[in-house]
Amino acid sequence: MKKQLVILGIVAILTFIGLSGCNSNEQTNETEQTNEQEQTSEEKIIGEWIVRTFYNGTFQSPEMQYIFYSNGTYCRHASGITESWCSDYVLTGNQSTGNKLILNAGSGDEEIYYYSFYSDDQKIILTDKDDHMWYHVFVRP
Repeated sequence: MKKQLVILGIVAILTFIGLSGCNSNEQTNETEQTNEQEQTSEEKIIGEWIVRTFYNGTFQSPEMQYIFYSNGTYCRHASGITESWCSDYVLTGNQSTGNKLILNAGSGDEEIYYYSFYSDDQKIILTDKDDHMWYHVFVRP
């Protein structure tokens, strides 16, 4: 009878510990996953991207390099061309209204694209707002 009470006591203690949330390792992993999921589009786009333009069924030349900065500016450089230029960008919208990337192209002109992240945020597909024959594939180098 004493052995049964001891075993019952140990089971009760282990059950209490398990239900009290002392398994902090799982809580830490859940918190880390939640933080990773909360990364915004503005944070995801920061950095260097290699861009291939697709038009009417074929990839176009030259390949471009874009670098997006956290201060809302970007620089664009075409492969094989020594000239590059920098300007401003804005990310707007949401999944219900459509995510838009607005690139200031200089002299008051804007390039407006719908965008989506793919492949664990290592690829961005841009579709031209007006002419859906054009789209751009951004990948991390």
